[in-house]
Amino acid sequence: VTSRAAHHRVFFFSPMLPAALAAGGMVALWRRCRQREARDESPRVKKQDLSGGGVAVSASAARRSPARPLALPPPLPLPPLPRPAASLTVLDLSGLGLTSVDALFPAGTTKPLYPRLEVLDLGRNALAHLPESLAAAAPRLVRLNVQGNPGLTHLPDCLGSLSRLRVLGAARCGLVELPASIGGCGALEELYVTGNALSTFPPSLAACGRLQKVQASFNALVDLGGLATPLPSLEMLRVACCGLAAFPASLAAAPRLAWISLAGNPAAAAPPPLPSTTPIVPARDVTPGAPLGAGASGDVCVASLRPRGDLPRAAALKTFRGDV
Repeated sequence: VTSRAAHHRVFFFSPMLPAALAAGGMVALWRRCRQREARDESPRVKKQDLSGGGVAVSASAARRSPARPLALPPPLPLPPLPRPAASLTVLDLSGLGLTSVDALFPAGTTKPLYPRLEVLDLGRNALAHLPESLAAAAPRLVRLNVQGNPGLTHLPDCLGSLSRLRVLGAARCGLVELPASIGGCGALEELYVTGNALSTFPPSLAACGRLQKVQASFNALVDLGGLATPLPSLEMLRVACCGLAAFPASLAAAPRLAWISLAGNPAAAAPPPLPSTTPIVPARDVTPGAPLGAGASGDVCVASLRPRGDLPRAAALKTFRGDV
């Protein structure tokens, strides 16, 4: 679906169109989007005939006179071919089952093809690699999401050229390492790599002085690598269930570290026994309700408790995933 109000600066592609992307490229895909938009115009919205003297047809008029055709505005012009999507700022290609995006980022690209693109979502596809030309084609990326591509084992070295990148989402892929060039992402603030096969973090990550949030639980970490350096802006570090045998003492020197998740690692101390005064509520006395939120370790919802002594009736219930 294309956004007419934004003059096609925002693209959201339907799951019905992955074949068009592979076969015809951006121009053919754009043309099909326009054709589909013309077919799907609904009489529920008032339309204006831009070429016939300003005749408007409302939904009620269309129902009273079904034989009267609904006037549609003329199609918007295609973008210039030398720079297809020069004004694009958001590109959402998530959930299309794509195996490659090389056609969008041709090898050998040296000049920006998407000079204004800031958000690129390639999540929930079947990508096994990202093209090395991605940074040259879209140098102004601020958010890059590739989450949910299980066959993606490496990120391209060009990643370090994305000097404006603030958010990198690569959870639930097959990553075995992060590129050493990631240290070039000086604006990086949030890094999501939960559920991969990482064994460490590159030392260059210590150069990301603006990094605030790292979610890296459920990996195969041997050590924290570059994260062992007390980063000045780091506020959250989640490395639960990673097999860590030791935690670096240097973490205590991180000046803004307020949230750290270490449970499920061999180095984590066993939890103390519950005090004898702690009430135990049977599961049959808990009724789950509306969801409140979700995270790497589980889901949280509203819950109501069967009346029991002085216990409150309302509570929050967390259901943990796997063996967490």
